[in-house]
Amino acid sequence: MIGEIFRVVTDNTVQTIIFFLNIYIWFCIIDRLFLYGWLLLPEKGSSVSRITGKVRAELNALHIVYENEKQLAPYIGKYIRMLEHRLSGIKTGTAAAPMLGLLGTVWGMLIAFSVMAESGTGEPAMIAHGISSALSTTMWGLVAAIPGLVALPFLQRLKIRLINKINAEKITYIGGQSCSV
Repeated sequence: MIGEIFRVVTDNTVQTIIFFLNIYIWFCIIDRLFLYGWLLLPEKGSSVSRITGKVRAELNALHIVYENEKQLAPYIGKYIRMLEHRLSGIKTGTAAAPMLGLLGTVWGMLIAFSVMAESGTGEPAMIAHGISSALSTTMWGLVAAIPGLVALPFLQRLKIRLINKINAEKITYIGGQSCSV
C-alpha cells in the first residue's frame, strides 16, 4: 500500500522533488508548533514562560551580573533568532511548490505533444499519460503548498506572541538579583 502510494507520488522527477519538499514543509511546521507550544508553557512552580526561564538559567549558569537591559540584549536576541529558525524554509517551500507543479505541468504537456508529433493522434494512451502526468504534478504542487499557506500566519502569530512575552517579562539583572518588571 505505502509502496504503491510512493510509486504514484514519485511518478516523475518533478513529483519526487515536490514529494520531498512536502515532507520538509511538514517537518518545519511540526517542529515550530512543538517548540512554540513548549516555550509558551510556564515553568513548573513559576509564572514565567520557559523562554524567559531559559535566558535566566543561562545567565545564572555563567554567573553574569548585568547593569542594564542593553547588556542582556545579545542573549535575548539568540532566543529570538531561534524562534525565527525554519520559518523561512516554510516560506520558501510554500512558494516553490506551486512553481515546481507548474514545471511538471509543462514537462507533462511536452511529453504529450512529443508523443503526438511522433505518432500523430494514434496513441491516445501515451497522450493521456503525458496529460495525466501534467495534471498530477500541478495537484501535488498545490498539495505541498497549501499546508504552508495555512500554517505560516499561525506560526508567525505564535512567534510574535513569544517575542511580546519576552518583552513583557523584561528580564533585568541588576546587582546580581534577577526580577521581572
